[in-house]
Amino acid sequence: MMRMEIKSTFEYLKVLDSIAELIDKPAFTPEAKQKLKELMIAVKKFERQALKEETAQERLINDFFSASHLLN
Repeated sequence: MMRMEIKSTFEYLKVLDSIAELIDKPAFTPEAKQKLKELMIAVKKFERQALKEETAQERLINDFFSASHLLN
């Protein structure tokens, strides 16, 4: 089993999107179940780590300002 590590809010949002796509599929294969489990573990780990460092609101604001140059 490969351990996944989420390092940024952008990656976190991408993983949440991947989880939604897996859940929306009509049938789960054993591989899809394993992938879903790995993604959910990575999300939980990232959320715990983020709460230790700063609140979610502070992190989103900081990430927005650090990436604001990409908006133009």
